[in-house]
Amino acid sequence: MTVLELEKEIQKNERSGESMKGQKVQDAKYIYVNEIYDEHAIGMPYVIIPELVSLFDMTREANGRPRRISSGYRTRGTQDNLKGKFGKAKFSPHTMGAAMDIKTYSEEDAKSLSEIFYESAQRLNLPKPRIGIRKYKGYFIHVDLVFLWFKSHGGGFDYPEDSEPIRINWIPGVSW
Repeated sequence: MTVLELEKEIQKNERSGESMKGQKVQDAKYIYVNEIYDEHAIGMPYVIIPELVSLFDMTREANGRPRRISSGYRTRGTQDNLKGKFGKAKFSPHTMGAAMDIKTYSEEDAKSLSEIFYESAQRLNLPKPRIGIRKYKGYFIHVDLVFLWFKSHGGGFDYPEDSEPIRINWIPGVSW
């Protein structure tokens, strides 16, 4: 199933009342739709960058134990709500299907997992992902490949207007 077919299937299932939960994302070994899908986006089209799916699958396999994806694709409404509550960014890689977050056990665990992500990206011949480690109800790691959407990195899009901070920070290997 391609991402576009998945989008159509989600829309069809929303109309019929069926659920996509428990269904794997196309070409994924370990990633399920309900892990990456903002519940407010049911019936709306979305895209997850295929390279991100490959990166997460390889990292999960290399890590040798399951990890909970706590956030994947977000609708603009969900992002705006988070922005109001937590001061989240106006432009988020999550709203572009280019980011996922994973819960970790500790800051040390997050740092170790970061290294596995970097190694996995190298094995997949991907640019170094952007990675951030944050403390919120424990620790989590944010991983994205958002720069792949933009012309400067082979994608088809220009950076958004009024996005100087994005041009500076949405580049391979940035960490925080």
